[in-house]
Amino acid sequence: MKIVWLFFLLFISPKPMQNSGLTEIRTLYAQAPNNRMAAEKLSALCSSIDTLAAPVLVCYKGASCMIDAKYMLNPLNKLSKFNDGKALIEKAFKREPGNLEIRFIRFSIQTNIPQFLGYHDDIEEDKKNLIKNISMVADTTLKTNINNCLSKSKYCTIDELKKLKDSD
Repeated sequence: MKIVWLFFLLFISPKPMQNSGLTEIRTLYAQAPNNRMAAEKLSALCSSIDTLAAPVLVCYKGASCMIDAKYMLNPLNKLSKFNDGKALIEKAFKREPGNLEIRFIRFSIQTNIPQFLGYHDDIEEDKKNLIKNISMVADTTLKTNINNCLSKSKYCTIDELKKLKDSD
C-alpha cells in the first residue's frame, strides 16, 4: 500500500499543480507588460523552468525574459535579456511547432516589440494559425488572452476580426 501512495504522490499529484501553475503564468503574462509587479511574479514563477521542461513553459520563460528586458535600464543588459528570451521562444517552437499557445506567445511578443529588434518574421503565419484554430482552445484564460491580443493587434483585418468574433 505504501508503494501505491508513493507512486500517487510522485507521479499523479504534480499534474494539478502544473496546471494551476500554468493558469497563474497565463494570467501574469497578460498583465506583465503593463505591470512591473506582475512581471516580477512571472519571472519568479518561470525562474525554475529549464530548457527540458514542457515547450510551452520554456516559451513562457522566454517571454518572461523579454518582458524583464522592458523594465531594465542598461541597454546592453536589455538586449542580452531580449536575446535570451528569443532563443527560448524559438527553442520551444522548434520542439512543438503545432502548439497554439506557443504561437500565441510568439505572436504577442513579435507584435509588441520595436521594429529595430528584427524579430517580426512570423507574425502573419502565427496570426493565421491562431485565427484558424482558436475554436479548439478549451482553456478560457488562454482563449481570452488570444482573443484580446488578436483584437488589439494592428495586424488583423476587419474580416479576420469578424471571424474571430464568430468563433466565440
